[in-house]
Amino acid sequence: MTKHTSGPWEISKTWLKAGVISIDAINKNIVNHRCVNGIIGEEDIANAYLITSAPELFEICKELIRHLKGHDEGLYDNTIILRAEQAIVKAEGK
Repeated sequence: MTKHTSGPWEISKTWLKAGVISIDAINKNIVNHRCVNGIIGEEDIANAYLITSAPELFEICKELIRHLKGHDEGLYDNTIILRAEQAIVKAEGK
């Protein structure tokens, strides 16, 4: 899989009145979502904010894994690191 578009990503305000949520990076469209009947609901907006946070969440998750692996493993539950690593693999399309 190729590298994802780096952040920051943001919700474009341009299309909101037309019932379209557009998520953009600098000079690049990431995704457009046309809402049912052109009505943007609370869940649509919540999903858009989650999507826009993806690049930051991806990087901090990798950083936390590196940090936790560098410390005494008895201090935390190893299943947390395993779940984080699985999420990273999923995000990388592997």
